[in-house]
Amino acid sequence: LFRSVPGMLAQAGTIAGDDISIETAGFHTTIKHIVMAGTRLSKADLAALFDAHANVPVAKRLAKISAAHIAISEIVLKSKQAAEEPPPPLDNKLDGDTDQKTDTNAWDEKIVLRNIAMDDVLKGRAQHATIGAISLIIRAADAGEMQAALGPMHITGLDLAQAARLLPSTAAAGKRQKL
Repeated sequence: LFRSVPGMLAQAGTIAGDDISIETAGFHTTIKHIVMAGTRLSKADLAALFDAHANVPVAKRLAKISAAHIAISEIVLKSKQAAEEPPPPLDNKLDGDTDQKTDTNAWDEKIVLRNIAMDDVLKGRAQHATIGAISLIIRAADAGEMQAALGPMHITGLDLAQAARLLPSTAAAGKRQKL
């Protein structure tokens, strides 16, 4: 669901989206709420950025983003490895045990980023970015479950296209190399 919000800048406006869901063979992403202020992107442009069926790779789509400020309340990334056996049914200490009860899709890695803000974004490169909190859970049948929580992060020179290359892609679906 995308909607236009009256812009504060004379030549650039503000665009917002809610409940964005991206599903590929390698991962599932949900974005609760995103606002881009000071951008020339339209509602259609924003929808195309997050289209899971687009022929343009995610990294190239993210490189089209230019905005004075981007705010995202929460991003949840879940990925599934091609495994011989399913991950063990372990409780998730970081975000309660709700995943086992409500999450019908099996996942091996879950990363939750909260309160993301990016300033001075030009062609997918943010001069300054902050992430309020990150939590992650990684499951492996042979090693159990690893959980981590990270506090506020400040990033200078964040390249969104480069960061997207860290995610599993549909072309690279299958078993990934273990660390």
